[in-house]
Amino acid sequence: MKRGQTCRPRLHWLLLTAAFPLAVAIAWLGATDAHAADAQLGQRLERPVTVAWQGQQLGAALERLAVAQQFHVWIDRRVDPNAPVELTVDNQPLREVLAAVTQPHGLAFTPFNGIIYVGPKQAAGELATLSVLARQS
Repeated sequence: MKRGQTCRPRLHWLLLTAAFPLAVAIAWLGATDAHAADAQLGQRLERPVTVAWQGQQLGAALERLAVAQQFHVWIDRRVDPNAPVELTVDNQPLREVLAAVTQPHGLAFTPFNGIIYVGPKQAAGELATLSVLARQS
């Protein structure tokens, strides 16, 4: 590799090839449990939430929210957990709160087998697609 070149396409392919077998394995091992967990998480995502965060760190805010709302969160390693969060919402669905927390940082979230994945927008979209494909197989 020449100086100044990046290996992003190769890294992207590596991430996709690693994520797909994981998605298939999870779906195959616990399809019934995954469907039940997704249904339960879907209900939680519609619950109203109130938060007032000033000067919070993204990682801590997401973890506190997960504990308070009783869901598991998987924060991608590419997410800066120290990124500042300023957010005040009153009685908004958890889904909207998660969007408001992630979008300003160029991130997204997606439910995946009962877990909320938080990461780069492209990765969250790909994980959602892989999850659907795994359920169809």
